Amino acid sequence: MGSDDHIEANLYTLPNEIFLYICSYLDSIFILECLKNVCRRFDSIISDEYVWRNRTSIDYPKTTVLFPETESELDNEDKPWSCMIYEIEKNKKFFQDSKDTECSHMQRVVFRDIHIATINALKLVCNNRLCISVSRDRSIGVWNVADSAPNTTNAVKQIYPAHEGWVWCLDACNSQTFCTGAWDSTFKVWSLEDFSSIATYKCYATVLSISCTESLVAAGLFNSKLLVFDTRIDPTECSNPIADHVFDKKGVLQGVTLNEQNVYVASANGIVSCFDLRSKEVVKSTAPLCHKKDNVMSYSYRNGTIVIGDTGNTLTILNKNLEVLARTTAQFEDPLQRKLTCIKQNDYDIFVGSKSSLYSYMKSDPIVPLESIQASKYEMTAIEYDFDNVLLHASDLDGEIVMHKRVNNTITL
Repeated sequence: MGSDDHIEANLYTLPNEIFLYICSYLDSIFILECLKNVCRRFDSIISDEYVWRNRTSIDYPKTTVLFPETESELDNEDKPWSCMIYEIEKNKKFFQDSKDTECSHMQRVVFRDIHIATINALKLVCNNRLCISVSRDRSIGVWNVADSAPNTTNAVKQIYPAHEGWVWCLDACNSQTFCTGAWDSTFKVWSLEDFSSIATYKCYATVLSISCTESLVAAGLFNSKLLVFDTRIDPTECSNPIADHVFDKKGVLQGVTLNEQNVYVASANGIVSCFDLRSKEVVKSTAPLCHKKDNVMSYSYRNGTIVIGDTGNTLTILNKNLEVLARTTAQFEDPLQRKLTCIKQNDYDIFVGSKSSLYSYMKSDPIVPLESIQASKYEMTAIEYDFDNVLLHASDLDGEIVMHKRVNNTITL
């Protein structure tokens, strides 16, 4: 063999099959954040979605990933497998780092400057720089998340009294406004600029759940009624909602979501419905819980996916057509933890709060448990999460918000 035939063996000249075999022993995050950017050849190989589809089948065998719904059905080859596994692995790493008390990349900050009673809901706003909390002490808290540090005062503002009853739910309408619902039978629209009250809408029953868009607000009430208001109309000029529908009297409305012309509603009695704003009728309805005696405790909607937790300890995933995609019964070491009290979901993960702990699951069939954090002494009441940056959770009784924050955030895809 002549000297001209000699080829130096290195990582760059390896055949694709050997390169991918080596990658199978490497961390997915390292591959996507570092190795992918080494050269064009690596980028080309690693950007092939088939590579990540195959890796998923190895890491999670006999598991069907539940991708976010799109306008058209995607073939397996066209699905964002790399984004899915990246989010799953990053969130697992976030939980692992949050549990590691010696991890230098994580901060744990406790906000305790404002509320003196249970916090019922949390919402990140203003590009996730601020967090809004609502409480049974009738107040609204505003917290500085972006510039927070241990042993500092993170409270930006307290609005007290925000309502004349327990403040129970909230949602962000747009970059300028947010809404809160309360036991004083009203919901209010607030400014994110100076946190002043813009408008008050009377609902004549306790507001347990709320969802808002640029111009509409849907309120789920204790008396099983759904009200939808057009917030472009001043409530003093027109107090009539554009939609008014009573669901089964046996079920208070635990969750509502506005989605284009539809409102998705989860009743405590286990019935999930789709209400059409154009026809003013329920167009679809289902009872997805395993047992009739169970009730809905928690609800979350994101990109066409509904997740509910019930008193039977079962987590159920549905699509926007109200078809059950997957369900699992959560397993807790402590029988007293048997409550799925709050839910937050990303595109591929589900975060579930119970008594004293926070759990993460993969959005798949079967639903795969991923990580957990021992979070509090009390029952968790609210979760909020900004991907690989900030995790916030609140618990019953103590009026505190615990924040896990990544100090030096890494790049994302």
